[in-house]
Amino acid sequence: METTLNSLVADHTDPADRLDALADVVEANPERWRQGSFYSDRDGETCFDYRKAHAACYLGLVRIAYGSEDTPVWMASITLDDNNPGPADWNDDPDRKPEEIAAALRETARMERQVPRL
Repeated sequence: METTLNSLVADHTDPADRLDALADVVEANPERWRQGSFYSDRDGETCFDYRKAHAACYLGLVRIAYGSEDTPVWMASITLDDNNPGPADWNDDPDRKPEEIAAALRETARMERQVPRL
């Protein structure tokens, strides 16, 4: 059976914990990070459902953690540099390394934990 990214973090309910777990996955298995599209299946083919993704780009990984990339926290971890071209271009930079993706996921998790809860 296919082990999707979503299934690897299914035991975690908190987005910050899911972000950290996805960072662990990318560090241990760099092929689980991709460039050029949000998600791919086990064969490397582009897919459009995060629940079926075997690999994902930075924004795709964030979407898996939150269930949507539409959150104000995720952008902060990769836009700290004024020269940053934006999350998609940042992810797709040919010089980008999996370690940087994992670090961005961890920074996003750290920031998520600082968001006040009502």
